[in-house]
Amino acid sequence: MFLEAHESGDTVYAAGLSMSALFVLLLAEEFGAKLAGGICLAPTLFFDGWNIPWYYRLLPLASYTPLKYNFYFKEGPPYGIKNEKIRGMVHRFYSNAKLKDIDGISKYGYAFFPVSLFHQLRRLARKIIPMLGRIDAPMLLIHPQDDDTASVKNSQLIYDRISSDFKKLVILTGSYHVITADQEREKVACEMVDFLDAI
Repeated sequence: MFLEAHESGDTVYAAGLSMSALFVLLLAEEFGAKLAGGICLAPTLFFDGWNIPWYYRLLPLASYTPLKYNFYFKEGPPYGIKNEKIRGMVHRFYSNAKLKDIDGISKYGYAFFPVSLFHQLRRLARKIIPMLGRIDAPMLLIHPQDDDTASVKNSQLIYDRISSDFKKLVILTGSYHVITADQEREKVACEMVDFLDAI
């Protein structure tokens, strides 16, 4: 689909939140100038935010056992949301969510994380970090200072290592991880529009 859009003459940009932001970096490295610009929102190379339990460090061990196929973690507060009203809505949904229940996940997200997700993230991070120096597409990174899931070190590492001539790192001061839904979402949208207009 990416190549189809590019070959049709469209200008192609890519944006992603959290782990999805890592795929923006993969596109930028693989397709070079064919990607007109990338936007990484709270990119997550490492789960090192202030709300990540200490025992998450043990998850790589579980990844080498059958547990990775049937062991899930249910996300707890604050769900990446600093805004109390929005967090309350997410809490009501997550409190009643069941593992195979998909109703409402398009609005509130999925409440459960399989162990295999953490294993795959580690593999993806090991692939992406060495290639950062080969990325030269225009790149915007937006990260909350108080990210509960992935510290701002994630964006800083990416910003420091990419070779883009045009790059910008924006630090938010009033949001947690899910910056597209939290209380600075309008600022996030404005930064994205300004970035796209500038490249």
